[in-house]
Amino acid sequence: MTLLLIARNISSAEAFYILIGVWAHYKDRQDVKKWGVTPLEDNIDSEKYLYLITITTGMQAKSGTSSNIFFCIAGDREETGVRKLSDGKRKLLSRGSQVRYVVTTEYVLGRLETLTIWHDNSGKGDDAGWYLDNVQVSDLQSGRTYAFLVNQWLAVDEGDGQIE
Repeated sequence: MTLLLIARNISSAEAFYILIGVWAHYKDRQDVKKWGVTPLEDNIDSEKYLYLITITTGMQAKSGTSSNIFFCIAGDREETGVRKLSDGKRKLLSRGSQVRYVVTTEYVLGRLETLTIWHDNSGKGDDAGWYLDNVQVSDLQSGRTYAFLVNQWLAVDEGDGQIE
């Protein structure tokens, strides 16, 4: 009976605002999943050094990919070895997206010198190729950030035809 009385006292404008609030909360949670920082699936718990890798996909038509992406970062002291750019949840790097992952390593890499990044072209149709805008790698211990400007297609049917 009390619930019924409360429901009668809510105007249609108030009900509208409540519904908008519920919808906005739902969308915020989706954004955290889509844009939030997640650890790589192949991270090892015992590795102590943390890096934040930010991948920016270009705005060109068909620039997103669902292909498997791999990378290797080399510093003046160590390198990551081949790592898969996946958290096990995101299946697509969409056009214009910026995704962030935490990468763990056993040893400090030192001053970063090279980034090699490629994909296996396993995406279907327009999702096979990828236009990579840039990659930023931040050493979370030292606070240094390194920018790798790519601005090119990694696709067999676009640009120079290379996927690395």
